Amino acid sequence: MDNQLKTMPIPGDGVPKKTSSDTGTTKKTMPGAEMTKKKMPGAEMTNKITSAKNVMPVPKIDSKKTSTDGKMQGNGAEAKIPSSSNKMPEFKMDKLKPPSLGEKPRTAQGPGKMVIPLSSLGEKRKAAQGQGKVIVPLFKDRVVERAGAPPAVLTYGNGPLLTNVQVVTIFWGAAWNQMPQSDLLTQVNQFFDLILTSQLIDLLGQYSVSGQAIGHGSRIGTFTDAGSEPGGGGGQVTDDQVQQEIEALINNGTIPGTNANTLYFVYLPPNVTLTGPGGGDDGGTSCVDFCGYHWFISGSNPEIYYAAMPFPNCNGCLGGLSQIQSLTSVSSHELCEAITDPHPWTGWNSSQGEIGDICAWQTDVIGGYTVQKEWSNNDGMCTIGVPALGPWSGWDTLGGWIDLLTVGSNQDGRMEVFARGGDGAVWHNWQTAPNNGWSGWDTLGGWVDMIAVGQNQDGRLEVFARGGDGAVWHNWQTTPNGNWSGWDSLGGWIDRLAVGKNQDGRLELFARGGDGAVWHNWQTTPNGNWSGWDTLGGWVDMIAVGQNQDGRMEVFARGGDAAVWHNWQTTLNGNWSGWDTLGGWVDMIAVGSNQDGRMEVFARGGDAAVWHNWQTTPNGNWSGWDTLGGWIDLLTVGSNQDGRMEVFARGGDAAVWHNWQTAPNNGWSGWDTLGGWVDMIAVGSNQDGRIEVFARGGDAAVWHNWQTAPNF
Repeated sequence: MDNQLKTMPIPGDGVPKKTSSDTGTTKKTMPGAEMTKKKMPGAEMTNKITSAKNVMPVPKIDSKKTSTDGKMQGNGAEAKIPSSSNKMPEFKMDKLKPPSLGEKPRTAQGPGKMVIPLSSLGEKRKAAQGQGKVIVPLFKDRVVERAGAPPAVLTYGNGPLLTNVQVVTIFWGAAWNQMPQSDLLTQVNQFFDLILTSQLIDLLGQYSVSGQAIGHGSRIGTFTDAGSEPGGGGGQVTDDQVQQEIEALINNGTIPGTNANTLYFVYLPPNVTLTGPGGGDDGGTSCVDFCGYHWFISGSNPEIYYAAMPFPNCNGCLGGLSQIQSLTSVSSHELCEAITDPHPWTGWNSSQGEIGDICAWQTDVIGGYTVQKEWSNNDGMCTIGVPALGPWSGWDTLGGWIDLLTVGSNQDGRMEVFARGGDGAVWHNWQTAPNNGWSGWDTLGGWVDMIAVGQNQDGRLEVFARGGDGAVWHNWQTTPNGNWSGWDSLGGWIDRLAVGKNQDGRLELFARGGDGAVWHNWQTTPNGNWSGWDTLGGWVDMIAVGQNQDGRMEVFARGGDAAVWHNWQTTLNGNWSGWDTLGGWVDMIAVGSNQDGRMEVFARGGDAAVWHNWQTTPNGNWSGWDTLGGWIDLLTVGSNQDGRMEVFARGGDAAVWHNWQTAPNNGWSGWDTLGGWVDMIAVGSNQDGRIEVFARGGDAAVWHNWQTAPNF
């Protein structure tokens, strides 16, 4: 991007060219049809249509042509028949693959240490009987128990437990001060901050014994040792050297000293091979025999407990996960084992290993972080302690028959859904209490073919729509959470519509006029009257609106070159910069905000994947485009309670897929499915911060799917 503002290109000939310099202080008449009378034109109201079905239907197959190879045909683009596969069609997702069982893993003899290993369940049983190491397989060597095998039962050996674990993270080597390792370092620390007070630790409470009640923990320190390298920098390090590093840092006061609850995690940099306790074949080798282990330093009082964490740069220690997902999964495995069995074989264990060994490479997500499931004696299964309902509710219907959809929030936090019914009127359905219960559909009348919703400074909702005359009409609550005014016209002729809010709370409309330019119309006072239409110039065919951290609005649009262009307020509540380009080639746009206030633009690229471009500092410059992958044809974005953004899209199977930040302001999970069959998506937030997704199903009714707890 250069420093010169660029003229937004216009496709074809015969359309007047508009640039940022064309906008002045003189108001312009928005080109298009003449303003009509204040009665909104359109069809008469019809009866409410509802559906009692609770399974999201798929449109009848006879409405599409189906080829003999099972692929849907239509409109020139090939789409997949809805599939139960947990992989987004049309794109190779980074999902877990079934383990390969063809190669017999190597064994290692020696004293029993707790590791994330390459071994079989048979070797683990031997280890439990004192015949070898207790190890969990690398992903490629994971062995699934035969049906009918007796369930695991952990028994207690009268040893110590870490009742309120205090974690200290040590990142060894200068590489941790360099990207991308420095980014991973931050995410690992954020992971511990969340997980140590999560339901995963609550799950371990069942293993409390008299005088040792397991509760939440905390991260009490972190240190990056950039002044020395593991093993002296030769790419090899032994467990003895790991122990020496921990003791040296404790003795010189660099990290907190040990007590009965302290647990040190030592993270090694890339391209360093670790030999485990005992050395040689007895100790095993990282990425060959294990992905991590926990152990103790004998002779200290109290004992020093630690986990050694090689960098996951081999397929066996990734198992289809990203590096941060592997790091958090393996860390959660060792964390739970160290809490319940810090001095191996004296705490809780079984003939199948420790609490994590039984569930090796079975993962789930807590608060955006990948964790390994752990064995629950109470439940008789591997779990992360979440309710059987899971992180999302699954799809349920709100009924109706609709062909436009959007959602807003009342002053008291109750969500309200707005849709166009079969009569062309606006219908609405609202929560009867914050976070719960729905009213059923009722009409606001009118005849519309676009809908957008905003919230006034005082919390009153206001609905904007295009009427049968092509003008913008609006209908507002007369009191917060209350009744409605009826429709009134704001005039103009438009065919695109978006709503933003100034820093002082005044609503502002952005629309495409008959000349293809962006026009805007704003409240002259908060909650008050409207300015009339004025132009921002340009030539666009999509519009989205975001807000900078300091409150300045910013408009994003697709120009005639199919790139994203933006135009921002130069002062709070004030004037505009003129159009400038963010480049790219897109055919969908959505805008979100990071927790720190940096805006982020999401778009569908020419490969049908989701691409994103973010401000590098609040109110500042832009990163350039990068891909989030996938294959999508609908796109929207929401925010979790903790500020992490979450993107929702329709995949090639017509299901809803989502991709979320693994930590506020940073890192993405990869795509996962919420199922269903949809052709519209909108996202809202409950009063308690839980995201809720609304969609039109194959029966044309509104369906919804919600987080069962915030940040899932």
